Amino acid sequence: MHRNTYLNAPRLLRETLEFKEAEGLYAAGVLAGVEGYLESAATGFLAGLNAARKVLGLPPVVPPEESMLGGLVRYLATANPEGFQPMYANWGLVPPVEGRMGKKEKRQAMYRRGLEAFSEWLFSLMPLGRASLAQTEA
Repeated sequence: MHRNTYLNAPRLLRETLEFKEAEGLYAAGVLAGVEGYLESAATGFLAGLNAARKVLGLPPVVPPEESMLGGLVRYLATANPEGFQPMYANWGLVPPVEGRMGKKEKRQAMYRRGLEAFSEWLFSLMPLGRASLAQTEA
């Protein structure tokens, strides 16, 4: 029998993965309430990013809700704490796209929208934003 130990994230964690009652302490991965290697690595990235930003005197950040990581950390922070269960990345965590289309087209549209939103968010964290990327590509 395999059993993971995890926190009741909605009671304890902010969307930044910082503990509500312990400033400067962060949780990620299975302990924070996610399932899967990619989910664990992604939440570790966000927790580490926010820990570094705190040390540098910068405000914490949260990925956009259209991105899978944004949807996942929002779930962790806002799920019903009664009977909370860990979550894996799935399309139910991100807002649906509008319009009539097939399931495959909807998923592709959600993927493109999430990737664009996450990319814009990530580039906005860079000191020079997109300009720094353009200079490295030149």
